[in-house]
Amino acid sequence: MFAGFTQRLNFGMGGGTVSVPSAFPTRPIGQLGNFNTYAINFIAATGITASDQQSAINQLSYDLVNTGLMDKMVAIYPFVGGNATAHSFNLKDPRDANAAFRLTFNGGMTHSSTGIQFGGVNGYAITYVNGLSNLPQTNMHLSVYSRTITVGTQYEISLDNNSGQFQQLRPGSSFFSGNATTNQGGTLFTTNVTAQGYWVGSKTNTSTRFGFRNGVLNSAVTTITDATLSPNLQFFIGARNSNGTPSTYSAKELAFVTIGLGLSQAECATLSTIVATFQTTLGRNV
Repeated sequence: MFAGFTQRLNFGMGGGTVSVPSAFPTRPIGQLGNFNTYAINFIAATGITASDQQSAINQLSYDLVNTGLMDKMVAIYPFVGGNATAHSFNLKDPRDANAAFRLTFNGGMTHSSTGIQFGGVNGYAITYVNGLSNLPQTNMHLSVYSRTITVGTQYEISLDNNSGQFQQLRPGSSFFSGNATTNQGGTLFTTNVTAQGYWVGSKTNTSTRFGFRNGVLNSAVTTITDATLSPNLQFFIGARNSNGTPSTYSAKELAFVTIGLGLSQAECATLSTIVATFQTTLGRNV
């Protein structure tokens, strides 16, 4: 498919500069005519030129649209491109704006082709996705692809108003959505010896929550009614958003994160298959 792409104009350089041949040929945006619109917009925003990465993003976008899952997404962070700029963009809306839920990184972390290695000291990302105003109160999901084995007590994505209301996901440990002060809501993942893999926590209505790991149900399905509103806070990735202040920083390497509407068990399994294909194509699956 890419046989003729040994020398191509580098994307975004302009002026007709010819690139040096490489194992992963590059393609300018003009050669992406058959690509999914989400993929084209994302590639243009991130400046990704490697054909393998472009193709992986295109297939991911196509699969999400084709299965109807794209409509369930508020933010999708594929963490592809190998640098902070590329890792900051939301596939669902890749504008460089807070309103598009483009990430702002703070503190120490390492960006690479395998994702973002959070430092566990002061590194985190602000998503600008507000749990109260950007998500329905009756249903929501969070998902995280972790390449790190250690489970720990860190927070990979979270918001918490310190008054008992929270939404959070910790791979290998717990998915919570509810009010701790009234013991409403919350789902514990089955005890795990590893945090590696793709984790999805979903709340499908005011009473039903469950967690998946690598496409398989990994928690009890809780049915405790929770009518509490989500906190008026933004989700942080790589730390707990403790009423606006980051804490309990993650030391995990993350390779994919989503925030969106509640997913059924069948949709969790489908999303897991799509993400597994994406990670395998990029050679960073665990």
